Amino acid sequence: AASDVYKRQLLVLQDISHPLITKLKQIDESTKNDYYHTLKSYICNFGDSHKTIEQLAIHRNTLLYRLEKIKELTNVDLHDEKLCTLLLISFFLAENN
Repeated sequence: AASDVYKRQLLVLQDISHPLITKLKQIDESTKNDYYHTLKSYICNFGDSHKTIEQLAIHRNTLLYRLEKIKELTNVDLHDEKLCTLLLISFFLAENN
């Protein structure tokens, strides 16, 4: 069936998911922060901080602080378009697993 093909394709694509997704989930579990959802919202809003702030119902400074902490903890460049595209795909795959 078509849904089985779709599920198999998702399993194959999970191999290309960025390890940052798992790392942020682990950090959040141990520190009770919300870096995973913050980055997910930011990436899924294509880096639009206004939409991200609205979606998460947080202050601008909170968003900037969290993004800076994510950069420090993971050593990622959120201005890298290829990385952000891969993260967008990875978040999609994580939600559809």
